[in-house]
Amino acid sequence: MLQLTARRGDEMKLISFSVGNYKSFKEPVQLSMVAGRIKEHQESNTFGTGNNLRLLKSAVIYGPNASGKSNLLDALDFLLTFVRFSAKESQVGEGILVVPFKLSTTTEDKPSFFEIEFLDDESSKIFRYGFEASPKNIDKEWLFYWNHLQPGNREKYIFKRSGQDFNVARQFKSEIMPRIKNPDDKSSYVRDNALALSVLANSNSPMAVRILRCMSEITVVRRAEASFSHFTDDYIERSSKNKQKIEELLKVADLGIDRINTMKIESPRAKESPLALLGEVLLQASGITPARKTNIFRQRREVITFHKKYDPTGQVIGEEEFDLHDDESDGTKHFYSLAGSIVDCLEQGKVLVVDELDLSLHTLLTRHIINLFNSSSQNSRNSQLIAAIQDTNLLSRHLLRRDQIWLIEKDKYGASELLSLLEYRVRKDASYEKDYITGRYGAIPILRDYSPVVHEEKSSYAHEETAEQKKKREHKSKKTDNPDSL
Repeated sequence: MLQLTARRGDEMKLISFSVGNYKSFKEPVQLSMVAGRIKEHQESNTFGTGNNLRLLKSAVIYGPNASGKSNLLDALDFLLTFVRFSAKESQVGEGILVVPFKLSTTTEDKPSFFEIEFLDDESSKIFRYGFEASPKNIDKEWLFYWNHLQPGNREKYIFKRSGQDFNVARQFKSEIMPRIKNPDDKSSYVRDNALALSVLANSNSPMAVRILRCMSEITVVRRAEASFSHFTDDYIERSSKNKQKIEELLKVADLGIDRINTMKIESPRAKESPLALLGEVLLQASGITPARKTNIFRQRREVITFHKKYDPTGQVIGEEEFDLHDDESDGTKHFYSLAGSIVDCLEQGKVLVVDELDLSLHTLLTRHIINLFNSSSQNSRNSQLIAAIQDTNLLSRHLLRRDQIWLIEKDKYGASELLSLLEYRVRKDASYEKDYITGRYGAIPILRDYSPVVHEEKSSYAHEETAEQKKKREHKSKKTDNPDSL
C-alpha cells in the first residue's frame, strides 16, 4: 500500500466551477462538487466541512468525442492561468485568449463567462470569484465571500467591477483602491485587459495573495500535456523521499518497474530539431539572450526505468535499463506523467484535474487511481479529483455515487450541456454502464451507416456493372455486328 505523509498547510476545497459562452459552451454550465443528499459511499467518497456542507472527493465526466469535455477543463485552466499572469507587463497590449461560442449570432460578440467557488480551510471562508471577458477587455469582475461556519452568515462582496468602474466594500477600500486606481498615479490603474485580482496580488494585497495561493492548489493536466513527464520530474527533484514514493506507486501499478533514475543531460542535437528551430524564432522575438537559449535547448531530462533480468531458471541476475520515452509503453508513460501530481495532491490536500485520465491505462489501474482519492485512509487530507474519461467499465455504483458522474453532450445547435447523473433521477441500484451504453442518459455518439459515394468523374459508369448487365450488353453487340442477325 502506498504510504503518504500528511503535511499541514494551506488548503482549498473546490466547490464549483462555471463557464458560459466559451468554445462549445453557449449557456453557462456548472460542475459542482457539492454532495447530494444521497447515502451511498458517504463516508468514503465525500467529506464534511462544517455547517452541513459536504463535498465530493472525486468526479468523472463522460461524453462522446467532441462533446466538450476538454473544453470544460480548458476553461478552468484558462481562468487559473489568466488570474496569475494578466497583470504582467508582458501582457500590455495583448488580446485576451477567450473563444466565444461561434455557432450562434447571439453569442459571437458577447463576453465569455468564468466563475469559481472554493473553500479556504485556513479562514473557513468561501470565496466566489468570476469575470466576463471579451477578446480585448474585461467587461465585468466580482469577488464575494462568506463564513460558512457562522450560522445565518450571508454572502458579502469584496469588490464588483464593470469595465473600469469599481464598487469596493468599505472594509476593503484601504487595501484595494490605492492598488488598482490611485488618482495620483495613473500608471497603477488596472488595464482594460487585466484582472483586478491579478493586479492586487501583484502588488502584495494580503487578501488577493491569499486567494491566488488557494487557486494555485489546483493542478490541471490537459490532454496536450498527458505525454510529458515534467509534473513527476519536478516532484522527484524536490527530495529523495519523493523519488521513493513515485517508485512505490509504479510498483503498485504492476508496470514491471523496480526503480527509476532521472538526470539532466546535454543534448547537442536538440537545436537541430524543427521544434527547436521554431523555439529559436520565438525566443529571438522575445529578446531572450543566447546564453539562455543554450540552457533551454541543450538540456533535457532523461528518465531511466530499471527492470529485473532473469536467467533460464528464473533467478534474478541483474537489471536492464529502459529509456522511459523510447522503450516503455504509452500507458506506462502516461501513468508516470500523472504519478507526481497524484502523490503531491494526496499529500497536501490539493485538487487534481485530468483530461483523459484513462488514456492507454487498464480499467483496473484507472479504478485504482479513483479509489486512492475516494479512500479515507489514503486520502486523509480530502484531496479532490476531477477527470474526463471514456472507460465505461468505471460506471459502477460500487465505485462512484450518482452525483460523482457527470454527462456532457451537444444539443442539435452544437452547444455543450452538462448534467449530473443525479439529475436523471436514476435508482441507486441501477446498472449505470448498461443504461449509459444503451443511450438512456444520452451523452453517447449517434453513429450512422457509412455509405461511400462513387463520383461519376472517377468512373466511366455511374454504378458498377453487374454480370447480368454485362451479358446482355455483349449479346446486343454481337447481334449488331452480324448482318445475318438483322
